[in-house]
Amino acid sequence: MTGDGGSFGSNGASRNRELDEFMSMLSRKLEMGPERIPWVVLGVFLLGLLIWALLGTFYTVDVQENAIILRFGKQLVSAGTVGPGLHTKIPFGVDKAYKRKVKEIKKEEFGYKTIQAGIETQYQVTSSLMLTGDLNVANVRWVVRYQIIGLADYLFNLRDVTAAVQDASNAVVRRVVGDYSVDEVMTVGRQMIQLAAQEQIQELLDQYGAGVKVVAVRLQESTPPDEVRSAFNEVNTALQERQRVIEEAKGERNRQIPAARGKRERVILEAEGYKIEKVNNAQGDVKEFEAVLERYTVAKEITRQRLYLETMAKILPKAGRKYIIEGDSGVLKLLPLENLSGVKGGAR
Repeated sequence: MTGDGGSFGSNGASRNRELDEFMSMLSRKLEMGPERIPWVVLGVFLLGLLIWALLGTFYTVDVQENAIILRFGKQLVSAGTVGPGLHTKIPFGVDKAYKRKVKEIKKEEFGYKTIQAGIETQYQVTSSLMLTGDLNVANVRWVVRYQIIGLADYLFNLRDVTAAVQDASNAVVRRVVGDYSVDEVMTVGRQMIQLAAQEQIQELLDQYGAGVKVVAVRLQESTPPDEVRSAFNEVNTALQERQRVIEEAKGERNRQIPAARGKRERVILEAEGYKIEKVNNAQGDVKEFEAVLERYTVAKEITRQRLYLETMAKILPKAGRKYIIEGDSGVLKLLPLENLSGVKGGAR
């Protein structure tokens, strides 16, 4: 025990001597007495505290960023959202500034991952099989683009906003794809799927209070599984051929129907004109007959003789050779009326 205590005492004395030598050396370097060293240390401490205060008082917010201030862990409502520029806050950890890029469009990729962007972008493709509404399987790849619109909600409502966006996107897109057939997912239904998915993802993130806005949902590629791709391509080719034939038939119909309608209208107009002509002619004949009847009632013999003469005047020019027989004399007298009228031929 005694030996151990002596050893400890000698070590303590050695440390004291070293400390005295260090203080003496520091005094010589500073050219001051040992009694002024505490004041120097205090000055250095105060200078460091001042520098720390200055560094903690000023902070800069970038052009694409916004910031919020927490004072003792509670959001400073009076400060609101701080925009770009140089700002001040209370140092020493009283105020803390949280900055995020609110003008940046973030994106999450599903079914693939961009390894290197550029002129020749390189992708790493992963499987993203989904069940469609007609119980087929499709490999769907898409991207979700979103932007921060509520910085406080983005920072404090969710532990991991990125994971929330990924989970919401996966759930919604799989549900929406399940409402469409495999043909619609790969061709004509893509636009409707994108719009429905964007709306439903936004509704789900709003329920979470994520503080983000879904800018766009874009289906990059939808293909059948590799095992059935050749069969699907054959079916797709047949569908395209069917669509081509349908379009050609529609084009022929569009050419034939207007022509038929035009012909129909022309025939109708001709019939209307013919009807009007016949009706007008009949009405004129009726009026003419009524006028003759009125004259005949007044002078029957004269009217009868006049009608006979008018009728013969119309008929005789059309006849050929004419024979006039008077009574029962039996003598045939020839009157060469054809030479007078210029009509050739003969008639008996």
